[in-house]
Amino acid sequence: MPTDNSSAARKTRLRQIAIEWLGGPSECRVLDTFAGSGFMRSACYGDCKAYLGIDIKDTGTPGQLIGDNRVLAPAHADHFNLFDCDAYNNPWILCDDILQQRTKKGRIVMVTTCNAIRLLMGVSPGYHWRKLGLSELIKFRQANTKKGAFPILRWHDDFIRIVLTDWRSLGFDIGRCIRTISARSGVGHKVRYYAVELFKL
Repeated sequence: MPTDNSSAARKTRLRQIAIEWLGGPSECRVLDTFAGSGFMRSACYGDCKAYLGIDIKDTGTPGQLIGDNRVLAPAHADHFNLFDCDAYNNPWILCDDILQQRTKKGRIVMVTTCNAIRLLMGVSPGYHWRKLGLSELIKFRQANTKKGAFPILRWHDDFIRIVLTDWRSLGFDIGRCIRTISARSGVGHKVRYYAVELFKL
């Protein structure tokens, strides 16, 4: 089962760097699209200029929006400059939704994740397969699973490069990009987390 905020120290440091890129807490306005019970708000965003959390469930957190983040987040695309999109799966559709609605120019930071094993197991939407050209790759995996010959982990960065190319097509220049790695499930598979600096042109 997925574990909320596994490897919290690494994920916290990633966000601290993202805040530094934006000029520090006084310049940072955070939209947390998978806010949960507010752990990351307490750990990272408490001193930021503005913070808004969204979650599909009512966690009882004061001031948090409850509902579908694909509906709620894009409506706030111009009001924030750090978008925290840390999902159990690959939240790239949501990232696209936000970036498509962004009209305000300047620097933003997107915190996201790449869970390659979910892609290759077919647990991600068909959108991801088409975006990454994975249809044939999925067939290859299915044909080679029993042989243990499928190199899952080495493709994380290749996947995120394709996503960044897509973000460029939405009118953004790519700046700095960093990653951290943590175990994220009961079976211990690795998930990579990324902070990406973007500039709206």
